[in-house]
Amino acid sequence: MFLIALSLAEICSTYPTMGGLYFWVCKMKPDMPILGFFTGWLYSMAMVFTGASGNLSVALYLASIAEVGQGRTLTRVEITAIAWAMNIFSGIINTVGTKAIGRMSTFNVWWTLGGTLVLAITLLVKAPVKNSPDFVFTNFQKLASPAGNREVLSCFLGFFRLCTRSRDVKQQLK
Repeated sequence: MFLIALSLAEICSTYPTMGGLYFWVCKMKPDMPILGFFTGWLYSMAMVFTGASGNLSVALYLASIAEVGQGRTLTRVEITAIAWAMNIFSGIINTVGTKAIGRMSTFNVWWTLGGTLVLAITLLVKAPVKNSPDFVFTNFQKLASPAGNREVLSCFLGFFRLCTRSRDVKQQLK
């Protein structure tokens, strides 16, 4: 039964907006099809709240960037205005179509790579104490957490999700 649940979870996670969730809820409880209806509504609300919370996080991030070096704290109204601007921008991007979303994704990838590069260079240049290359490449200290290496496990889970997405893209191209 557990393996069936895992396979259903894989199908639902691969096709969440194509009706996978609602279909399997109706199949698992055929005498109560209303559960599929509620699943759809709950999933729709979850998508709206996820988008809104993401846009609020971006607004708070932009507000903190705007505050750096100015000595002025933005008010709640100003942060709310930034959040509404992000909501409107997201709505416009999603309305325009998939080409705009693709361009935005490409921009985000380059922005993330560039920001990471700038951060790494800044840390290398401005670090007050620098270790020798011999220390960096030969010294190893095992500082594992008491519960094991949770970071490694989460990394493997991320790799697994990436592999399933890559497989789906390859199968779509055939």
